[in-house]
Amino acid sequence: MIFSSLKIGTKIIIAICSILVICMTLLTYVIITNTTKTLQKDAHSILITSARENAEFIHSALSGALSSLEATQGALNALYGATPNVSAKILQDIVLRLIDGSEWGTFAYVYLPNEFQGNNIKKQFRISNNRFLILAAG
Repeated sequence: MIFSSLKIGTKIIIAICSILVICMTLLTYVIITNTTKTLQKDAHSILITSARENAEFIHSALSGALSSLEATQGALNALYGATPNVSAKILQDIVLRLIDGSEWGTFAYVYLPNEFQGNNIKKQFRISNNRFLILAAG
């Protein structure tokens, strides 16, 4: 009713504005949808890349720590196998050097399951079952 009483120029302007609003709404919807899809894909790829980089960093840190531990284990095995009467001080120094040389280590210990037959064994290196344990914290 109100629309029929308007002049022809006003009707044309209202029709053009309505068409423009509909087109702008559709264009906004298309832009938002495409932008959302693109951003989700980019975020997913950034997340995967970041996870891979962190995994490689952790792997390299653990590999370095494990190689240091394996080298120390080999040295202790060779030392203890060659001289079963090695002193606790030497073993303590080896464990402390392991901590000092490791970028990632906070503590380390040497535990010998058999009774340690070394000289100069202090009570502080014996645990309740009379076995030998050295704990070093960095």
